[in-house]
Amino acid sequence: MQNPSAVYRGNQKFAIDETSIKTPEAGEVQIAVAYCGICGTDMHAYLGHMDGRIGETRVLGHEMSGRISAVGEGVTNVSLGDHVVVRPLDDCGDCPACNAGHSHICHNLKFMGIDTDGALRRYWYSACAPDPSLAQWYEA
Repeated sequence: MQNPSAVYRGNQKFAIDETSIKTPEAGEVQIAVAYCGICGTDMHAYLGHMDGRIGETRVLGHEMSGRISAVGEGVTNVSLGDHVVVRPLDDCGDCPACNAGHSHICHNLKFMGIDTDGALRRYWYSACAPDPSLAQWYEA
């Protein structure tokens, strides 16, 4: 199975590379990416404004939707085949903001697709336990 990925290489350059496909770890799911938007943050990265943060080898993309294609051990809130969107914020769960219920302004917030590899690829991985970062969507 192939996993082509749009990899940012710095200096306004991208390459289509094959990235690894793995079995989801405990509490993690594999998502077959259906759509991935390109937003203003991605444009700032492309223009080099974020190279110090993301480095010169990063799969961008955080505004995405897809279908669950594999489920790791212990995942109970989604099932194989479910349609999902991903909340691209990875909070620490332990800082004052998180403890006050404000995880969106976590003091140690990591942004998927900027601080970790994102969804401009065929298959992406996301944690979904214990605090779900996935939301199911239903066709009307």
